Amino acid sequence: THLFPPFERQKEEDIIPEDALESFLHNGFLWIRCSNKQNQATSHENFRRLLQELYSSDAQSFERKWNVENSGDCKDSSLLKAREVLQNSSSLHRPFYVSTIVHKDEVSSTTLDGILRALPFASGSPSILDEYIRYDGGCWLFLGSNCSSVSADENKTTNVCKKRKKSDTQQQHNISSSSLSGRSEHVDEVDHVGTWHYQLSGSKTWYVRPNQKCGDWDNFSDVGPPDLQNTAGAQRSTTGCSRAYRLKIIVEEGDLFVLNTRAWYHRTELDTQKDGVLSISIARDFHLRLTDEDELDLEAAVAAAIDAPVILCKSNAKKGDVILEEDEIPDLLPQGDSPNCALAEIEIGDDDEENTKIVLIALRDIQKDEPLIVACVEVDDDDNCDGDDDDDDSDVCNADAGMDPRVIAVRDFGQREQVLGETDIPEDMPRSLDPNCELFDEEDGCVIRSLRVIAQGEVLSIAPDDDGEYEEIEFDTATGEFNKTAK
Repeated sequence: THLFPPFERQKEEDIIPEDALESFLHNGFLWIRCSNKQNQATSHENFRRLLQELYSSDAQSFERKWNVENSGDCKDSSLLKAREVLQNSSSLHRPFYVSTIVHKDEVSSTTLDGILRALPFASGSPSILDEYIRYDGGCWLFLGSNCSSVSADENKTTNVCKKRKKSDTQQQHNISSSSLSGRSEHVDEVDHVGTWHYQLSGSKTWYVRPNQKCGDWDNFSDVGPPDLQNTAGAQRSTTGCSRAYRLKIIVEEGDLFVLNTRAWYHRTELDTQKDGVLSISIARDFHLRLTDEDELDLEAAVAAAIDAPVILCKSNAKKGDVILEEDEIPDLLPQGDSPNCALAEIEIGDDDEENTKIVLIALRDIQKDEPLIVACVEVDDDDNCDGDDDDDDSDVCNADAGMDPRVIAVRDFGQREQVLGETDIPEDMPRSLDPNCELFDEEDGCVIRSLRVIAQGEVLSIAPDDDGEYEEIEFDTATGEFNKTAK
């Protein structure tokens, strides 16, 4: 029984916080038109000034975290650097789509607070959810312009969007070439419950579909992932062997869009907008506050779903630390799709090969009293290609139960930032045709450097060697197929 139509936009004044939270926990989805969307501080010019302050405080760091999602028709990458976009007003008249991260640290905390004050929320957090959620990081900023531009040679308006070539994603989903796409369709392997996006200016189109294998559906829904077939706004793919339904959500200025990015495949695009109108959105990852009644304790619900007790971390632990010794490990360990620890066999002495023990190690930094979760044990089924079948939805997760913990990002990284030093690079570094990192020669040796903004919990990957053998992992966003082939 739904409290209100779960996949339709609701007016904030028409729902109460408890119902909003329950709907989100049940569906991993919430779309609200905020009642106080008009705010003098939310004009994109005022917002650009806030970003200029942040840029001026540490230009080098800001440029490093600046990520170009889509350069449109711009052939000169220097025109899309943070300096140009923020300080040159002519940049608003060319298509672009960029993102960056603002951390709450000693350098940028003042500007971060200013950015959050630009939102029409008294506390910098959506009032309808503020009582139930908490944060442990900064925020994401997404800026884009997709409008007509003025040709300097002809001194007349030219619709550059008509000349834009379609990306692979656009071809697969039959997207108009006038749209600007962000990252290709994906799910996130993260430990937070969800992410809210507030559309400060302009609009953004989202395409989302359920991740059938995400354990969150079992934990919070009696009926499993939603069937979108008869849902308003759902569109069915007409290509490939999987004809998955996706929701098309047009988020407009003043809208709050909340999504569990583990439970939903998602991608975004910017449609053509009025000249000079920026699409600006602010996003924050959040956790649920724990209550005495455990009504909102997500981790406890995950553990209860697999009939295992909640186990809390005794103290702060770094990635790779031993959390539990062999005699402390219970018979049942809580399982989930966002593991923060794993069982490992380690040697006790150097002389006796058989002198080993089983321990529980941290896959990432873990805070004291944070529930411990190991990866779910899955049974692989053979994929089939019946046209009427539901999505294969093979996991396109960023982490694997047997993966070296060193290849999991321990924090958010900006573009072109060193992620791993030479001595930290594992021999079996994950390979991908769409890598998020690269090998880079520094004076002190070879390091792993980020190619784009990387979120905490993502798996680090580099491009395959030209002549080396590797296992290629490909995901077709049109068919929903996840294939591994030896190369």
